[in-house]
Amino acid sequence: MKTTLYIVLILAVALASVIASELLLTRVWLTYAPTAVTSHLFWLGLLPVQFVVVGISMTTLLKILRTNYNIYVPVYALSFALFHSLELNALDNPPLDIGLYAAAILIASAVWGILLKRRNISV
Repeated sequence: MKTTLYIVLILAVALASVIASELLLTRVWLTYAPTAVTSHLFWLGLLPVQFVVVGISMTTLLKILRTNYNIYVPVYALSFALFHSLELNALDNPPLDIGLYAAAILIASAVWGILLKRRNISV
């Protein structure tokens, strides 16, 4: 029962992460960033935004993630990437863009997951 609740909470945060990611990238980052960001969107736009969103989300979920890092971090990362890919596909984005978003999410999730696990940060 507890595991099911944890999975549902992780999925809810992953879904909220999609909304936060889109808002942060389109409304904040690209509005105030220099124009050079658009020519290197992955390195200067997608990856930094995903690091912020994933960092906030994993910090929010830290108590749950600490119970079993090896299961819950991949569940969060893959569900966030899947939800974001479905959203981008519904908006008729090209497959390369969807892949770049998914790659940025997975990279940020891997870095944050390793960092939190190695530091054994407690709540």
